Amino acid sequence: MAPKFVENAQVVSNEQLASNIWKVVLSCNQTPDAILPGQFVHLQVDGGCKAMLRRPFSIMNADAENKTIDIVYEVKGAGTTMMTKWQKGYTTSIIAPLGNSWLATLPEGEDSKISRALIVGGGVGAAPLFMLARNFVKKGISVDVVLGARTKEVHVMEAPYRTLDLNTLVCVTDDGSYGEAGFCTIPAVRLINENSYDYVGTCGPAPVMKAVADAAKEKAKFVEVSTEERMACGVGACKTCVVDTVNGKVKSCDCGPVFPAEVISW
Repeated sequence: MAPKFVENAQVVSNEQLASNIWKVVLSCNQTPDAILPGQFVHLQVDGGCKAMLRRPFSIMNADAENKTIDIVYEVKGAGTTMMTKWQKGYTTSIIAPLGNSWLATLPEGEDSKISRALIVGGGVGAAPLFMLARNFVKKGISVDVVLGARTKEVHVMEAPYRTLDLNTLVCVTDDGSYGEAGFCTIPAVRLINENSYDYVGTCGPAPVMKAVADAAKEKAKFVEVSTEERMACGVGACKTCVVDTVNGKVKSCDCGPVFPAEVISW
């Protein structure tokens, strides 16, 4: 089992990307070296009775050289609202890395057989897929990416993906204000029908992941999804983050968050 660290992390920057989306960069000594694509961090907000429990956040990027991790978060409640007030130098406690990673559900050695991959991210669900896409590109794997968002204003993940040497990058907005109009499932299904993929990875709202998984079921050898469940402990003790699977209820925090798509009971 991979090591888990409890350590203090210091805010390097906390930037507002859109009206309700922010990116915080944290400096910490041990965690960046151990992070695998798709894993998450359990972060202390220190908000008194309004935010007593830690919050789980997917890790967009880990920089082992500079000892930093990047987290893209959406402001939804008291905890994330408090996070927007963090200034450079603020210190918080983190537990990481938690959960399994992308490709962890594949049989040993099968990841080396991937030559073409499709990545589909809905909203901030595109963040935990970024390191996977980057690693694929570094290995010379052809990568197609579909990024969806509600509007142009919240389409914040395009810029980092543009830094990668991707085969295809399709941007979609629900309201048609940027890129293709409609849900990201439309171009994702189109690409799946037009091409042969060894691997498909997706994260975002459950309907998005289900649609992508259904389309890729007979087309791609491996399809993985990353679940986004509410968590309390983050380490498998409280059983609040259960996911319904064909094998019964399992905990997203330690059995996931990445699962083979075929085991999820949608």
